[in-house]
Amino acid sequence: MIQELQYLRDELNQKIKFSGDHPQKVINMIFLIWGATSFFLGTNQIKFGDNVLNYLLIVTIFIFSNLILFFSIRRIEGNMEGFIRIAAYITVFYERRPSKTAKVGVNNNISWEIASNELGSYIESNVKYKSWFIWKGEYMIFMIFSTLVILAFMVMSVITGKFEEIFKIFEFSIICFYLLVSVWLLRKTNGLFKSFSETKKKYLKAFFQYSLDTGHYTKEEIEERFGDFWRKLT
Repeated sequence: MIQELQYLRDELNQKIKFSGDHPQKVINMIFLIWGATSFFLGTNQIKFGDNVLNYLLIVTIFIFSNLILFFSIRRIEGNMEGFIRIAAYITVFYERRPSKTAKVGVNNNISWEIASNELGSYIESNVKYKSWFIWKGEYMIFMIFSTLVILAFMVMSVITGKFEEIFKIFEFSIICFYLLVSVWLLRKTNGLFKSFSETKKKYLKAFFQYSLDTGHYTKEEIEERFGDFWRKLT
């Protein structure tokens, strides 16, 4: 049993490390893409007159950046859901809520996940804006910037472009499509992590029910072992 717990703890640590390291790697990649684009435009002395193809080149790079950011944060969200699932399993099958009779560290009692959940619920209810920025603030800032750049180039293409040619109209339509996709990606990204606390409750309830279905616990044992923590879930 202790070996399984150690394995689960190691898995949690890996997921925490990934969630901490991955965003910085992605942001560095975005800076590299934008920097390479600026260098290419500068060294080739590309001018933006009535050539809509130049605008299309730029906005394609920025929509590509938005896609990288979106799928990256989706990956982090999936990683965090895996983290929550493991934490819920540890909570239900290994831990005991601290009390006068259940001392942490005595008789192999561990209570970290329960205490973290109860404290986390209080923190989330009082500082939601911090939770929002920690998980997606940087991504949102970069995506908003990319979207504004696409919008700016669309406006510039209207001002400087000559759309008598069908090919130029087609290119302009693509830029408009990129803008709509960017706005959609922004809305989807803003909707991520909103139900973070609900996801915790979902997995805890599922594992508690599983423990009852398999006969691992009775309701009386759960009540005695988890107390208020269990009652608040139900």
